Amino acid sequence: MLFRVTTFAGRKQDSEMAAVSRSSSVSLRVMMARTLRSWRVRVDRLRQRLVKLFGKRSVREVLAVKGKETDCLIHIINMDPVGVDSAETAALGRPFQLGMLYDCRRDAIVPGIRLWSKEQQKQNIRINPQVNTVFTVTASDSIEEKSKLLNINGSLKLSLLGGLLNVSGAANFLKDTKKSFKQERLTLHYHSTTKFQELTINQFASGDMAHYDSDIATHVVTALLYGADACFVFDREVSSDEDKMEIDGNVKAVFEKLKCFSDGNIEASMKLNDSQKAAVQKFNCTFYGDFQLPSNPTSFEDAMEVFKDLPKLLGENKDLVVPLRVWLYPLDKLFSRVVKFQHEISIGLCTNIESVIESLSMTEMKCSDLLKDTPALTFTAFHDQINDMKKNCNQCKLILMKELGSLLPKIRGKFIEDAALIDLLRDHEKSPFERSVLEQWLKQKEKESDIIKTLLTQLNESEAKVEINLNKNVMNLEVKHSVSYTFTSLDWPDVLLSKQKAFLSHSTKEEIDWNSSEFEHKTWLSPDIQKTMRNNFKIFKNLIDLNDSKSVKFIVSSKEIENNPGSCILLYEDECNEAICFTPPSKPDCPVIEDVIGTQVVLKVPLYPATEELKLLYKMKEDNDWTSQTLSENQDTVTLNDLRPDTEYSIKCTAVGKLKYTVDSDVTRLTVINQNLIKAKESAIENLSWTENKCSVFLENTKETTFSAIHKKIQDMRRNCQKYRQDFSDRIKSVIKSVKSCEKESCALMDLLQAHNESPFNEKSLKEWITVKEKELNTVNEFLRQLIDFGAEVNGSLDSYLSDIELKNVFCYTFSSLECSDELLNEQENYKIPQKMRNPQKKTDVVSQSWLTGSIREKMREHLKIFKELMTSHSSQNTKFMVSIKDHEEHPGSCILLYENGHNEAVCFISPSKPITVQQVGYRQVVLKVSPPCPATEELKLLYKIKEEKDWISQMVSENQDTVTLTDLRPDTEYNIKCAAVRKLKYAIESDVTTVTTKDKNDLIMKCILIKDGNPARYCVQKKMNNGDQSKPYRKITFGERDRNRTHKVILMLGETGAGKTTLINVMVNYMLGVQREENVWFEITHDQSDRTSVHSQTSIITVYGFYLQESLIDLTIIDTPGYGNTCGLDLDKKIAESLLSLSESAVGIHEIHAVCLVIKATQNRLSDRQTYIFDAVQSLFGRDVAKNIVLLFTHSDGKRPKNAMKAVEEANIKCAVNDKNQPVFFLFDNCQADTADEDEDEEEYQTLQQQAWNRSYRGMTRFFMFLDNINPKTCQMT
Repeated sequence: MLFRVTTFAGRKQDSEMAAVSRSSSVSLRVMMARTLRSWRVRVDRLRQRLVKLFGKRSVREVLAVKGKETDCLIHIINMDPVGVDSAETAALGRPFQLGMLYDCRRDAIVPGIRLWSKEQQKQNIRINPQVNTVFTVTASDSIEEKSKLLNINGSLKLSLLGGLLNVSGAANFLKDTKKSFKQERLTLHYHSTTKFQELTINQFASGDMAHYDSDIATHVVTALLYGADACFVFDREVSSDEDKMEIDGNVKAVFEKLKCFSDGNIEASMKLNDSQKAAVQKFNCTFYGDFQLPSNPTSFEDAMEVFKDLPKLLGENKDLVVPLRVWLYPLDKLFSRVVKFQHEISIGLCTNIESVIESLSMTEMKCSDLLKDTPALTFTAFHDQINDMKKNCNQCKLILMKELGSLLPKIRGKFIEDAALIDLLRDHEKSPFERSVLEQWLKQKEKESDIIKTLLTQLNESEAKVEINLNKNVMNLEVKHSVSYTFTSLDWPDVLLSKQKAFLSHSTKEEIDWNSSEFEHKTWLSPDIQKTMRNNFKIFKNLIDLNDSKSVKFIVSSKEIENNPGSCILLYEDECNEAICFTPPSKPDCPVIEDVIGTQVVLKVPLYPATEELKLLYKMKEDNDWTSQTLSENQDTVTLNDLRPDTEYSIKCTAVGKLKYTVDSDVTRLTVINQNLIKAKESAIENLSWTENKCSVFLENTKETTFSAIHKKIQDMRRNCQKYRQDFSDRIKSVIKSVKSCEKESCALMDLLQAHNESPFNEKSLKEWITVKEKELNTVNEFLRQLIDFGAEVNGSLDSYLSDIELKNVFCYTFSSLECSDELLNEQENYKIPQKMRNPQKKTDVVSQSWLTGSIREKMREHLKIFKELMTSHSSQNTKFMVSIKDHEEHPGSCILLYENGHNEAVCFISPSKPITVQQVGYRQVVLKVSPPCPATEELKLLYKIKEEKDWISQMVSENQDTVTLTDLRPDTEYNIKCAAVRKLKYAIESDVTTVTTKDKNDLIMKCILIKDGNPARYCVQKKMNNGDQSKPYRKITFGERDRNRTHKVILMLGETGAGKTTLINVMVNYMLGVQREENVWFEITHDQSDRTSVHSQTSIITVYGFYLQESLIDLTIIDTPGYGNTCGLDLDKKIAESLLSLSESAVGIHEIHAVCLVIKATQNRLSDRQTYIFDAVQSLFGRDVAKNIVLLFTHSDGKRPKNAMKAVEEANIKCAVNDKNQPVFFLFDNCQADTADEDEDEEEYQTLQQQAWNRSYRGMTRFFMFLDNINPKTCQMT
């Protein structure tokens, strides 16, 4: 078609062709197709214009127009059919020339006939350069991939498959296919074009063409593309023992190197490193090309040298080329009588035919691989079946290709329809050569080959050789026995091969009874047969191991034996030509353990008359060697002696057959249990039985079981032991059985016994329980005997006595611990799952859990004595004495209950014997804690006396009082103190005596610093200064160490400068130390400084005093603030308020305050603004509810109510605590009790005034500390 374009516009066509030739990346076919499409559009437009100009006039009428335009138009008119119907095909080494005739029906050149003479053709031939080079690398060997390399279309591919073509040159590559799947192949394709030659037939006059009316051709060659193709085929054989990763690496290395060729980087491809050289050396090369070579390359290096020189082999003028592509013009466009070639076979049919032929070729290739493998080379029968399949597939392929070659021309010439090809494919799909049938057959044969090969390899390793001539061994005198592992199914007839032979031998396929869709190849190699072959090989190998002498020969053979499919072991015995199938002895039964006596075991063994010999083998588990003991013919029992205890033994029977072949029974495992464990088991069960018997004896003694509580506990113990013993016996038997049979180790029995020892049924706990209960029963029995002797009723009815109106009092000697919970019984009840309940750390101490301790027994004796005294002193008709039982935790053992006047609620007649507790000891006072009295107590007294004196001083204790303070005691004096509880019937019980020694004032004086000697002498208590952070606006001073168990109070002191706060703090200290006036001593924790005037406060910053002396009644913390309203002014007042806030937020430990003390002079008539300010500030800091904790302390008091000062407080609206009369709570103090006498002052008058002042302040302090005892503290949450 391009030649027509050249005629119309030669220059443009030449430029386009030149562009095509310069582009090595675009194929010729693509460029020509693009040119065709562009010119086709132009032709259509010109034809439309011509029709408009000339209408329907003929070409001859148009010829009347003169000039070159007319000739050009005539050519254009004739272009459309030529361009549309031109055909393009591959030359494939065939000798095409311009002007040749070609038959597309047969894809054959028609020689000897030309339409034009050589001179005519020569004048109309045009040649254009067409330079292009393409490199391609592929690893595929399929028909489709090869066709793509040589640019073969589907129609030409069918002709090639049908044998219609004779190709040469590079096209011979199409005939070279892989012979094996174990062959790796890479192909490098070189494609080069040089020129494009065309024949412009439209310039021939009609009279120049020879008359042609034959139908031997359909087209004429009008264009040729010249060049050369070359195919370098690199092959590598792969053996089965090569590493796949190494193979893949070699192939990849060669592939990458060939890609360098295809990318045009020839110089880089020529350079090889050592690993690449090693990889390429394993490939050989086959060359197919359109070049004349001195010698064909055979190696990779040779191929590279040839590849490098290929451009030179085209000739200096590129004239050593051949036709590569051919363009054909249909003859029916020139001669109307010529048959039109109009039919092309569909691509789908082409693909299906290609697939069928490819399938047959693949089957041949796989058969070739199987024929080279060990099973086919070893056994003729297996070889013949595979070879027959290969031949059948080859014959079927040839027949199919022949039929295809005969059908193609007829279909293309429209003599027959495409249905003939469809019928051909359909017949093949129904034949025994259908793809899936072949794949299934090959899959089974590959599986058979693999299994046979594996067996042959192992048999060869066992030195068993394949023997074809069996007579050689039979005639060998040194060989007494020949043992053959025989394949028995290799000669079985193959149904598929039979069907294939029948299919190929019949001329009509309908006569064959075959349906490929229903066919399923049934191999002799079923899973059961595979198992049999494996077992036979195992037996065969054992025979080899057992018989290593030259008299026994082991061989491998093949012989069809229908009764033993797969394989069997044939035995040729001495002087016997007939083989027998070797059958190993049957597997004997396991020996059965009949009895174990110490270290002796009796076993029952099976009888096997057909067995040549039967042995009993045994060994210790850790040993490798078995000890053998041969059994006589009718022996059924065997006794093994002197076995080791705690040792696991393996025991089995061995049946010995022909050729000393042995078959072992399953192993019976046995452990001889240590006799110590057996004794421990028996001891545990005996102890449980002993406990049950003991409980039964206890229950038979009615005297000891008077009370149901005792009776029930004993019954529960007997029942628990009985139930546990039964379960324990079952479990111990099961474990012993498992240990003997080696299902479990001896440690399982040890664990069970250990679990028993850790259970509440262990021997120690049970014996202790029995001992304790026996002791308790004996004690109860003895007490009952004495009570009965005293005349107390044992089985009397309490309800009847309480209902008797004549009885006023019922005394019961009550056993109060008989109904208490028994921990061991509780544990036994909860002991459900021994394995989960184990706790070796927890064991009940039965003795410690018993209520009958030595002290309780003494109490019971004491109660019995009191009960007897009561019976003796109150033997009237209206009082009844009886014995009862009632749980009473507070009075373990026993108690005496009193029922008065028919009341159902009893009171305990005996008070607790707890002694009084000394809480605090001072100089003149002692604080005691008393136990609360029991309900039966009518009166409680505290008795005390000096140790040397005889008379006791009595002090009553109120009902709810728990502490008692004894005052007016002598310092440094030892006192005896006790409690006396008066009960019903004036029966008094006294507690144990407690001895207390009061403090000695001199001990404290020795620790203090003398301030000033005189009357009184003034001492400063030693202190510990804790300055802490100097930046904080407070300091802390402590006296002694804080006791967290003692009562602790916190107070805040507020007052105007000169009000007497400092003196009042010292008064508190002396009060807490119990200082009396006559002792002429005064203690201070702060004293006036001589260098300060009264108008200046003695305190400049907040001071926290911690008074924690042991001599003090309580621990007291005093927060002492600077005096308000001094000369420092209001700024100091504000700082004090801020300091209080800082104190509450600090880590000093002031978290609550019991009292806020407003110190005011009793003589003051009004409060200053500064006093009011600071009082309000404190209240705002602590919150509104702090008023309940604010009290008034009036100093410099004469003992009278300070009316003016009280009024001043009221007028200032100071919120403080109030009493029952809604009056402010205040306390009066005289600040002069520590003043020393002047030299000229009357001594008597001084002493009188000092005594009055002392008494006044002492009363105020007493009332103030009572207030502290009763007030609830205020939490320090300052706002």
